[in-house]
Amino acid sequence: MGSGQVLMSLLILIVAFELSTKPVTAQANPDPTTTTTAPTTTTTTTPVPTTTTTTPLSTTTTTPVPTTTTTAAGATAAPTTTTTAAPTTTTTAAPTTTTTAATTTPQPLSTTQMSFKTKDIFKSELLNLSSPEAKARTSNIISQLGPYYRSAFSAFSTMDVIGYSNGSIKNSLTLAFSSGSVPNPNEIAKVLVAAAANITELGIDITTISVNGTATSSGISHRISIITASCLVLLSWLLTNRQ
Repeated sequence: MGSGQVLMSLLILIVAFELSTKPVTAQANPDPTTTTTAPTTTTTTTPVPTTTTTTPLSTTTTTPVPTTTTTAAGATAAPTTTTTAAPTTTTTAAPTTTTTAATTTPQPLSTTQMSFKTKDIFKSELLNLSSPEAKARTSNIISQLGPYYRSAFSAFSTMDVIGYSNGSIKNSLTLAFSSGSVPNPNEIAKVLVAAAANITELGIDITTISVNGTATSSGISHRISIITASCLVLLSWLLTNRQ
């Protein structure tokens, strides 16, 4: 063994001896501190690019869009109940038109009797106004003379034949007018004279016209004569002055 190793061994023994002879002092050592460092997590946020799409407006006919419900996986979608209101029907009743008939109060009538003769041969059947011969003659007289009186007098209402008698044929009639508007006998006779000039088939003798029992044909003829005489006198006077 070398001298160096011997010295090292002695030194170790001396140190060991001193340590064994020195009192052991208990020394409180603090609890070791454990430091836990949380790992640092770095989060990098990347902005999402925003894309704006512009759609040109167009005229669109609106159609009801079906509703789509998206349910997450694993979840049960609640049932959707759609209540459709019943269509409302409005019934408009047609307007009721009430027509009230105008109440016309019949005006009182006044009758005037008129008679004249016709150049016909009298038949006994005409005495009965219900006979076919009398009915046919009555219908003919009224249809021929009625329009003349209706045109001449607004108050004229009706005409009726009340009898036939012998004397060629004497025709007796009644004319009804509204009360208060009855024409005078001469005016009634003038209408018959005018009608006789156009209705030759009846053969009316205008010289036999009588209204309400009074002969009027002579008065008409007399007035015509006066007018004619006056015109002749005036014409003669004019001719005399020219000479």
